[in-house]
Amino acid sequence: MGNIGKWALFLCAPFLSVLCDAAPKRTADAVPAPAPTPNSEMVDCSSLTADEQQFGYGLLPENRAMFCGKFTDVQRAAAMQLTSQPDPTGGVVTPDQAVSKVAMASNLMPMKKSGGCPVK
Repeated sequence: MGNIGKWALFLCAPFLSVLCDAAPKRTADAVPAPAPTPNSEMVDCSSLTADEQQFGYGLLPENRAMFCGKFTDVQRAAAMQLTSQPDPTGGVVTPDQAVSKVAMASNLMPMKKSGGCPVK
């Protein structure tokens, strides 16, 4: 992606929550899942900054693989920034929702385990 594309994504990041508001809302009653340990699910985030590692290790395994393995620096920054902004209804955007929104906006497909042949 060229510099123009990176800047366009960076500048559009605040609007992603408005355009991609398909993720379920988190309520005040919801109990967050415990953060996995850095060694869980064998996703290596060690090449990232300390803040990015902390953010990445708090994600579900599928989103962690996307955030640590496929996102660019700009995409990681956009995902982290989305969690500090309220969604259109005033709710909180979770880290997993932010990663999903950035992935969808970037046309990245989440990593999924193969379930075998779908045709029988």
